[in-house]
Parts: sequence; C-alpha cells; structure tokens
Amino acid sequence: MRTLTEATFGVYSYQTIDKNWGSQFEKRPDAVLQIIEVAHTINLIAIKLEDIQPTITELLQQVSAVAPYKKHK
Repeated sequence: MRTLTEATFGVYSYQTIDKNWGSQFEKRPDAVLQIIEVAHTINLIAIKLEDIQPTITELLQQVSAVAPYKKHK
C-alpha cells in the first residue's frame, strides 16, 4: 500500500487505500490505473535517460572541444 501511495504521487493516502479499496483493490477508483501508468512511464523515461547520460556527456565534451564560441565563466 505504501508503494501505491508513492505510485499515485500521494493523491491517495495509505489510510484511504487500506480502508476503502478492498482486500484485492476491487473498489479502487479507475483513475488509479491511469496514474500508475503515468508513474510507470516516468520511471521508464528516467531509466533510459540514465542509460544515455554517459553518451550525452561525451558528446557535449566533443562539441565543446571544437565549438567556435565558448562561454567564459
């Protein structure tokens, strides 16, 4: 139930889920499935971004090395 609370971004509290949704979550609001789907998609995007982060960093370093204009700090 804590995972559901987190997956629904806190929209539904632990107590609400525990008391109102039933033992098999059969009384849960239909919107919960959409919220969980969005949370899952966000997690997938985060995982893919982590996977490509080293490549992005390398490309930025290569571009910076040959860039005709560099910002001075």
